Amino acid sequence: MSNFKICSLIAERHPVDRLIRYKEMIHRTGFSRITLYRWSNSIRNKKSFIPPVRKNGRIIGWRESDYQNWLKQELK
Repeated sequence: MSNFKICSLIAERHPVDRLIRYKEMIHRTGFSRITLYRWSNSIRNKKSFIPPVRKNGRIIGWRESDYQNWLKQELK
């Protein structure tokens, strides 16, 4: 079996959940950086937003799958 086929099989079984960074999330949602921060960190806020994740202790962003699920809920 070729390396390409092996990589394809692994990718199908374990898809990578891409991390959306602040700049892209601002563009996708139209919200300001401070609004994203407030909504992500507020439990009491009616307009709750998905919490960001921290990768390697430095990179902050949102999982693509979490964003897609949130978007589906918002569009209902």
